[in-house]
Amino acid sequence: MTKNTMAESKLTRRELLKMAGGAATASAFAPFAANTASNETETDKPNIVLIMADDMGWSDAGCYGGEIETPHLDGLAAEGLRFRNFCVNPVCVPTRASLMTGLYCWVDERNTRLSPNLVTVAQLLRSAGYRTSISGKWNVPVQGSPLDWGFDEYYGFGDIPSNYFNPALRDLKFGGFRPPVMHNHEVVSEFPEDYYLTDAINDHAVETIKHFSKQGDPFFAYVAHLTPHSPLQAKQEDVEKYRGKFMSGWEELRRDRFERQLDMGLLPPETRLPDSVPDLPSWSNAEHKEWQDLRMAIYAGMIDCMDKGIGRILQALKDCDAHRNTIVLFLSDNGGDGYEREDRDTPDIIPGGIDTYCSPGPGWGSLHNTPLRSFKESLYEGGVASPLIVRWHGVTTGGGAITHEFGHVMDILPTLCEAAGVEYPEEYDGRELDPCEGKSLLPVFRGNRRDGHDWLFWRQRWDRAVRHGNWKSIGHGNPADLNSWELYDLEADRTESLDLAAKHPDVLKRIIDAWGHWSERLG
Repeated sequence: MTKNTMAESKLTRRELLKMAGGAATASAFAPFAANTASNETETDKPNIVLIMADDMGWSDAGCYGGEIETPHLDGLAAEGLRFRNFCVNPVCVPTRASLMTGLYCWVDERNTRLSPNLVTVAQLLRSAGYRTSISGKWNVPVQGSPLDWGFDEYYGFGDIPSNYFNPALRDLKFGGFRPPVMHNHEVVSEFPEDYYLTDAINDHAVETIKHFSKQGDPFFAYVAHLTPHSPLQAKQEDVEKYRGKFMSGWEELRRDRFERQLDMGLLPPETRLPDSVPDLPSWSNAEHKEWQDLRMAIYAGMIDCMDKGIGRILQALKDCDAHRNTIVLFLSDNGGDGYEREDRDTPDIIPGGIDTYCSPGPGWGSLHNTPLRSFKESLYEGGVASPLIVRWHGVTTGGGAITHEFGHVMDILPTLCEAAGVEYPEEYDGRELDPCEGKSLLPVFRGNRRDGHDWLFWRQRWDRAVRHGNWKSIGHGNPADLNSWELYDLEADRTESLDLAAKHPDVLKRIIDAWGHWSERLG
């Protein structure tokens, strides 16, 4: 290939990145000072604490309508900002990849797909003088550990450990052994009797924040929880706190959450609570109610424990006098899990112990994501909607504000980079990068509107989804078959109850064409 041909290829690649819309170039990173009010908290580079839960439903936290006690998340929401319309990818790997890179990541029939022309938010922040750490789950489809991708300090694991109480035990779900817990380059093979993974992740984050604060440099602490991902395992005191509190059943609790969401303003007043999961028995007809109650009590105890650890992190920021200039963000990697397997989710197996691998099941899955349709692995809102809570003293508007602005997980990287005064480069370490596809959310943090995404796309194996304005289309099977697509107006129908594909063939045609451009660009 000649030099001129290489240059043309570069230009074509960058032009193709704009074809389907929604792709942000480096111009999305407006200089930080240009949008900055005169404010003491913004004169220095802010610290960043980014907390992610795993398989936590849209409505589980108290500040999103849930009955689980999450006082520290609720406190962040009261002092900061909640997003009503924030989305991720339907499973953990592509979400964590988009979070770290600001790029699309999707799953085809066999593999998770992510462009190799990437840089991580940790690499960009470290280049700007930040100290960086990850506590917990990495799970990004790249070669190497987080230490190879911009993190100075690492305690965690590459994929799902088999056990919260002893991650070195054989995996009861898949057989064999899962990737080990690592501390930097060392394998952690022994765990004390009182070990609990969620506590270990939070404790490592606390110690890292204290250590970094002493150095005087700004820091980025990524706290990547496994909670409340299966297996259902929680400390006994956290479980007992919730025993019996779910005996009224998933239908009544779902209605209660829905009413609280309406009162909070998380949902438009005209939102209708749709029927629950198809073929789900009513609670009155459900068998083994005490066993079902125990499943949900364990799940709630897991989230309760995580929230207490988040409280320790927030206290550490105060102890280090860093809380006023720290951006704290909380989100989940996908919707709550609603699946179960007959070989491990049966009433003869009492969940919660070190020797079990149990899941919440569809009844509680429908509760986790109230009032949204479906759950993890689905491209309906129950699979891709996530809470997003942001607190930055002096910047987020506070007072329990809720924004209706729409955001995507790949917007996190450009947001944090703009806050830190870092421009997204065209090259990094001698490699040409794909332009960042996320767009900064900082205007939204300040209570303003932003120029968001015209188009957004998802692929999850044989399913696909497109969002264009208020329209969202979901397809199954052959994308060329018009009848394989559904169409919803999310402004009027957030719960995806009314398929409008037959009424708006012109809208559907535009969406299918845009999908074709996007899928062609990504190969």
